Amino acid sequence: MSWTLAAANALGMAQGALNVFIQMATASGSTNSPTLMRDRSPVQTTVGECEATIDAARTHVLEATGALWAEQVARSSDLTSKVVRARLAITHAIRQAVSAVDMLFYAAGTNAIHQSTGLERFFRDLHVSGQHISGLHSNYEYGGQMLLGVTPKASVYF
Repeated sequence: MSWTLAAANALGMAQGALNVFIQMATASGSTNSPTLMRDRSPVQTTVGECEATIDAARTHVLEATGALWAEQVARSSDLTSKVVRARLAITHAIRQAVSAVDMLFYAAGTNAIHQSTGLERFFRDLHVSGQHISGLHSNYEYGGQMLLGVTPKASVYF
């Protein structure tokens, strides 16, 4: 289950980006407006959506990998469905972490591009994380193949 670490890393970076964004939003306006970012409806919506996205992805990974672990400990003879579910949860978590940071980066406007804010670093690093095999969009295809009874073109190892 080494892919679980990739999901944990991505979700941790997404949470870090959200924390940085909240600090930024409560302390500054923007080039075009002195109004604090936190007092803007689109910023409030983005923060709420990102929190829900990150939390849901984390919960899904913990539940799916926990169920797989329990089956492994019980020495189940067929782990396939649990492996597929865990693999999908891990990929989904990484993809959702990237998506959340994309939303934050967009909401921050030009504030996001400055190294001093730290948001650009999370953005860059998370996009690298999304390129790891565990975060590739093709994992959804492999999961779909398994669920549809098609022989998968990928290993179930992760």
